[in-house]
Amino acid sequence: MEQPPFLSQPTPLKGRGQRAFALAGAVAFAILFVSTLLSVIARLFALPHFEWTFEVAAIAFVWVTFLGIVVGEIRGENVSFDPIKEWFCPSIRRGIDGGIAVCVVILGLVFLWSGWAVWQRFAFVPTPVLRLPQGVTIASILVLGLALAGLGAARVVRVLRGQDPYPEREPAA
Repeated sequence: MEQPPFLSQPTPLKGRGQRAFALAGAVAFAILFVSTLLSVIARLFALPHFEWTFEVAAIAFVWVTFLGIVVGEIRGENVSFDPIKEWFCPSIRRGIDGGIAVCVVILGLVFLWSGWAVWQRFAFVPTPVLRLPQGVTIASILVLGLALAGLGAARVVRVLRGQDPYPEREPAA
């Protein structure tokens, strides 16, 4: 019996990097979920001393978001020009892929530059409740920038070699 499309199996993770980012994202999501659940329960029953849950949830939310961006980019599931690329011949498609890869490198470098500037100013400023260093959150920007710059650079190399720039992407059905 064939499964309905809304119950289709997710694409399996490929490669150690993709698995590592997905695992880190899953851990961050679990922390986000548990801290949010604790904050709801604490509010519902008017329990004191659970103010920290909001701060933990906010930090985890930032990490989940940025790690999700990385996993999506690894899998080629972020912004895509595939419908437009299909209009062109393979050489122009390769040029579009190269242009996209260069843009990803530039975006990664901008995140690194900006994240480093924020890190230098605020990394050791304590958070309001738990007094953790703000660097716990700011590091997510640096990880995102480094990952995007590395992914983009690898794709530029693949395009220059005439290879598929998205080997992690599942083939279109």
